[in-house]
Amino acid sequence: MESLRSLPFEDLGFATLDSHRGIRRGFPEAVYGQGKTDAQIASILERLSEHHRTVLATRIRPGTAKAVEQRIGKGKVREFPEARMLVVGPRTTFPSPRRPPSPRRLWATGSTASTTLVSRACTGSSTRGSASSRRT
Repeated sequence: MESLRSLPFEDLGFATLDSHRGIRRGFPEAVYGQGKTDAQIASILERLSEHHRTVLATRIRPGTAKAVEQRIGKGKVREFPEARMLVVGPRTTFPSPRRPPSPRRLWATGSTASTTLVSRACTGSSTRGSASSRRT
């Protein structure tokens, strides 16, 4: 109930944040970075990370991670350049290769290739031999 005390939406002027999405849906909203400046992305991620343990940004440009690191702290930001994504949160939130990831810790993105790249980077696993790596 404590998390319901703050307003569910916050207007930053350039974006409206849904801080209660994690409560309603089980995971926070992802930040779509295309069309936003590095400073705007950093500001959004900073505010969302105050409400959520882990936050995802997609479609980021090279250099965006540095701007986010300066604002939030280097140890909390993980960049996945091939997927053009970054994740803000403690390293312990990434799935371990020894145990299957919880469905609540996975994000569905618009691109299977991006999801595969981030999944492989987080777990250190390979998709060799899986259905997603075979072409028919």
